[in-house]
Amino acid sequence: QAARTVHAAGDGERLGRAMITGPLAEVRGMLATVAEPDAALAWATARVAGHGPRPLTDASTEMRWLRRFSRRHPPLDGEEIAELLHLKPGPARAEAVARLRQALARGEVRGRRQAERFLLATSLSEQSGPPAV
Repeated sequence: QAARTVHAAGDGERLGRAMITGPLAEVRGMLATVAEPDAALAWATARVAGHGPRPLTDASTEMRWLRRFSRRHPPLDGEEIAELLHLKPGPARAEAVARLRQALARGEVRGRRQAERFLLATSLSEQSGPPAV
């Protein structure tokens, strides 16, 4: 329990900074992938309280958004992602699922076809690696 609290606090610190300086799409991308989003958002809200009304309004908006987002079913589940990208269970598959959740949260992907194109494109760009020098 203590480890989860520490992890949520760290996520909350990063989230709080994003709420003050970054666009809401960045905040939503982070919320989509943290282990304890409610705890992280609560921590972030407490941290941004002294930064004026905007971050607090954003926090309230994000709490409502998080509830709606967590109830939505993604256009592709883990099995479908694994089949599309020919991935076995493991870290690469988990990363692909997280990338899709972030893209959904940011509004970059809306439906199944967009999700497939996004995953294929990001998978190919990762496989190609950095450009040769």
